[in-house]
Amino acid sequence: MKPIGLDAGHGGDDFGALSPGGHVTESMLNRAVAHAAKRKAPDLFELIRLDDEHLTWRERNDRAVALGHDLVIAIHHDSLPANPRARGLCAYHGVDNDRTRDLARYAVNNAPSELLLGGRVICAHDDQSRVGDEWLQRPERVINAYTADVLLLELGYLTNRANLEFVRSTVGIEANADTLIAVALRWVKLHREVWTSW
Repeated sequence: MKPIGLDAGHGGDDFGALSPGGHVTESMLNRAVAHAAKRKAPDLFELIRLDDEHLTWRERNDRAVALGHDLVIAIHHDSLPANPRARGLCAYHGVDNDRTRDLARYAVNNAPSELLLGGRVICAHDDQSRVGDEWLQRPERVINAYTADVLLLELGYLTNRANLEFVRSTVGIEANADTLIAVALRWVKLHREVWTSW
């Protein structure tokens, strides 16, 4: 089984979402979760972004292709300054892609309960999900960046005080890493069933 690509979103001078006051960056949290998952399950994952570097979408896909990934899990955190009550996990999958649709459902059903109080969303990348008048996500840029199957996980809102405290804590980082491991093992199990049925 090929290792699964973990792509910690943003990096370098692209911080991604910021917490109120700017003390916590999405890039920093994405990388922390990716490294925790790799540390806990080293044979299951390969990191696409190794350090705090900025990568273009083409560079990210080129690395995934070079490493032969069939699946990339794109790790992100969300932000919605206009609605600080928004919280939870959003999982996005490719349109008409049953493989990643299954993983998206599995991810939200196996995410930390502290993260999910208040919301879980499963969407195809062309779905238009929003809270009030604010868009939650425009994930097609991430989903379409890769030639491999992609699951995009938004692991909590940096603009929600409870979500922020959880996702920046050691417990939260480890719990989100455990979600990635559970999703990866689900992928392996599904592929093993396909292989043995040939």
